[in-house]
Amino acid sequence: TELEFTYKFLLNNGTQLALGDKDLKLTGSWDIQNVISKFGRVYVGKTNSAIQFEFTGNRLLLLSVLENNNFEVYIDGKKVNSMDFEKTDTAYKPSYISPELEIKTHSVIIKCLGESNFESIVIYKS
Repeated sequence: TELEFTYKFLLNNGTQLALGDKDLKLTGSWDIQNVISKFGRVYVGKTNSAIQFEFTGNRLLLLSVLENNNFEVYIDGKKVNSMDFEKTDTAYKPSYISPELEIKTHSVIIKCLGESNFESIVIYKS
C-alpha cells in the first residue's frame, strides 16, 4: 500500500506546500535535513536535481533556510528571475519571488545549479 501525503497551509493568502507534497515531483539527488522551520526540515538538492510541478495562480514564492542556494526557475518553459526583496534574519526566508503572472495554470521547473535547499513553496492566486 502506498500512502500519499499533502502538506498545505495558508500563508498570507497563499497556499504553502511542503516539499514532501504529492503534487511536487523531485528528480535527481535530494537529502532531508532537520532544521527549525514551519515543517521542521528542508530538502537539499544536489547539482542537476530539479523540482517540477504545476500551479494555478499569479505568483510563486520559494522559502529556504540555509544560505547556500544556486538554482534557476523556469515558468512555462522560460527562465524567470526573482524579484528583488528585503533579506531577513528569520529562520526560514524567501529565496525566490516571481514577478506577477497571469492567473492561469503554470508549469514550473526549479533546477539546482549547485547545492540548493527548499523548505516550502507558496502559491498565490489574487
